[in-house]
Amino acid sequence: MAGAKIGQNHQVPHATRRHLLRLPVLIGVLGCLAACTSDSDGATPTTEATIESTPATDAPVASTDPATTDAAPPTDPPVTTAAPEPVTEMTVVDNPNSSLSAQLEFELEPAAIITVTAVSGDHIVAVPPTATAHSSVTIPMVGMRSDRTYAITASLSDADGADLGALDAEFTTGSIPDRFVPFDFESDPSRTAPGYTIVEMVELRDPASITPARPFDEFQYLIALDNDGEIVWYYENGPVIGGVEQTTDGTFTSYYWPNGIREFDMLGNEVGDWIAPLEAGVIPEPPEQNTATPTVDAIDPVPLMSDTFELTHHEAYRTVDGNYLMLSTTNHGLTDEQRATLCPGDDQPFTVLSDVAVEFSPDGEVLRTWDLWDVIDVEEVPGDELCSEIFEINGARDWMHANAVVYDPDRDAVIFSARHTSQVVAMAHGDELGPQTELIWTFGDNGTMPLTGDGPRYQHAVEVQDDGSILLFDNGNGRPGTAPGDPVNPPYSRAVLYDVDDRSEDPADWSVTQLWEYRSEDVDGEPLFAPFIGDADRLSNGNVLITNGGADFMNPTSFLHTRIVEVVPDGASGGEVVWQLDAGAPGQFVATYRSERIDSFYVGPEWAPLD
Repeated sequence: MAGAKIGQNHQVPHATRRHLLRLPVLIGVLGCLAACTSDSDGATPTTEATIESTPATDAPVASTDPATTDAAPPTDPPVTTAAPEPVTEMTVVDNPNSSLSAQLEFELEPAAIITVTAVSGDHIVAVPPTATAHSSVTIPMVGMRSDRTYAITASLSDADGADLGALDAEFTTGSIPDRFVPFDFESDPSRTAPGYTIVEMVELRDPASITPARPFDEFQYLIALDNDGEIVWYYENGPVIGGVEQTTDGTFTSYYWPNGIREFDMLGNEVGDWIAPLEAGVIPEPPEQNTATPTVDAIDPVPLMSDTFELTHHEAYRTVDGNYLMLSTTNHGLTDEQRATLCPGDDQPFTVLSDVAVEFSPDGEVLRTWDLWDVIDVEEVPGDELCSEIFEINGARDWMHANAVVYDPDRDAVIFSARHTSQVVAMAHGDELGPQTELIWTFGDNGTMPLTGDGPRYQHAVEVQDDGSILLFDNGNGRPGTAPGDPVNPPYSRAVLYDVDDRSEDPADWSVTQLWEYRSEDVDGEPLFAPFIGDADRLSNGNVLITNGGADFMNPTSFLHTRIVEVVPDGASGGEVVWQLDAGAPGQFVATYRSERIDSFYVGPEWAPLD
């Protein structure tokens, strides 16, 4: 595999750049003429190319010869006014949210379909053509690498494909922010799935500081890598962001600690904010932001219309129907007898924090809810952490700790990953609005279906495949037959694929079968064990992207780090690594919640496919 080591870059401040170009169009004669210059003293450069129209010279003019003085009185000649030449402009403007991207502002007459490319050496960024012709539009320029000067060309055409000329400009990208951690990278681009890999990164001062009330002591940020391992995009705004998903419109959604959902575009501008009705004082204030990056303009958040749940965690995304699905919590009381049965010898009064999935509309109306408390009996399935005060927030203990929820349209089901009970849980979506209480099935510990193979332990990130099978990241905490420090049977994490056969009308015929697994090696060559966070995603070419985001968490003989691999699956177990990223080192603890491969930043109805 070809390899490249990416070190830490340092941001070089640069003044805001606005490059203005104007292009007169000579319709039917010369096409388009373009010119572009820039001032060398750093002032705002403006370049104009103009062609003056020449007044007509063959218009009739009254004679003033004395020999004709007895003729009719002279009259004023007819006035001929030349049509104004259309002027075409492209302005290149810095993006204050990221030094790697820009905004291209167009004023066009006539309207044109616009196709943009940016070239720096051997690196080319191709923006798809606009789907329709525009006379006034702003196009984001995303995908460039740091500390480079790009030649930008905007090719113009009409709806029939006729060439209307081109506009040219230059743009110099800035540096990567100083606080971004270094990483090692290698890949075989000929075998990787195309696109960009978005990685959720955070550097921790002390892994022991992580608690449910304060998940991190530094701000997370997002980076996007091309398949050569170069950072071509980043986003950093606010405290904890995660579970990032691209929408069908090309925007991104994320949960936003402690009680919000954020949607933002590829330039880092907020599109929407939604907040759950968090009770004051439940969660401590987040740490102060430790970054020099400007904060995007805030917009008014939309409150969710409910007082039955609070907090937002782990998952929040826009579904294909335009509504939003997120994970929240509800609080349930216990009797003294129940507490004594569940946690013998524990005389501390506590309530149960249950996970609830919430579907809501863009205006904040809660449409449906799915509370795991309604379908799983806490006395029959108490999980492994209910009696642990580590997972307690103000007297409420985290019972199932759901860390993922997805909607499966084929099953019309909402499917949870419940970490502390090592279960995957499917509930009916339901046609009626309101609380939903129908359990379809569970698998894993105390499952309703028989399972062939090894069940998941403390898993993350359930993903439903096209054939109905389920891919997930199996952290492996407490896996039977393994133990920390055991040289023969050490704990390990894995990506695992299960076939869920629930097609029969008789649930007694349903079953689960393990189809494939992949276990990563750690930096020391031993089995990799990532006891918290993680992700596994199927890619467009069939490969699997596996995020070991919390490797060696709290391991006294090692250090917290991230290893992300893209694997070509082979048989029932294993595969070949064709893409790998490693971040973290002794004294520099790095964690990654999830990573996602996107085909393009330019997604949505406003873009036509590239040829």
